[in-house]
Amino acid sequence: MDYLPTGRALIDPFNALEKAGIREEMRVADFGVGAVGHFLFPAAKLVGPKGHVYGVDILKSVLQANQSRSKLTGFDNVEMVWGNIEKPNGSRLPDASMDMVVVVNVLHVVDKAGAYAEASRVLATGGILLVIEWKLAGAVLGPSPERRLTKDDAAAAAVKAGFQLQKEFDAGPYHYGLVLKKG
Repeated sequence: MDYLPTGRALIDPFNALEKAGIREEMRVADFGVGAVGHFLFPAAKLVGPKGHVYGVDILKSVLQANQSRSKLTGFDNVEMVWGNIEKPNGSRLPDASMDMVVVVNVLHVVDKAGAYAEASRVLATGGILLVIEWKLAGAVLGPSPERRLTKDDAAAAAVKAGFQLQKEFDAGPYHYGLVLKKG
């Protein structure tokens, strides 16, 4: 089904996922999926029926909302997983089972080191980590400036966790994007 229950005013998820190199048949985990599945459903469309997307969140209400939405929109390649992305094995996904992990507007509210470690654990060697966060200045929306994570800090923490920075990009008027690779 072509209906996707997300908007594109702040971040175009299709553009960001394509910049990260999403392909058909990939296995993708959306860490901190959020109530509307802004990246979940576009990822499900882009990986196609032979791919699979896991929406991971600690809030069961978020998972239920996305599960209902996936049934309404006809996405059979979406699975919701209750988990805590900050803890070892917290996503409850198998080791080295994902081709891509997406972390959007989450790192400013969670333990970065824990989230990066969990992403590394579930990613296969050569897997892609897509990070999108709020730019430090310019947005009246989103978290207060003191809670935001600079692009350099987000990249440095990822490199410290063993990722290699592949590219940076402008993810919209208020967001930056990082594409990182697991070595």
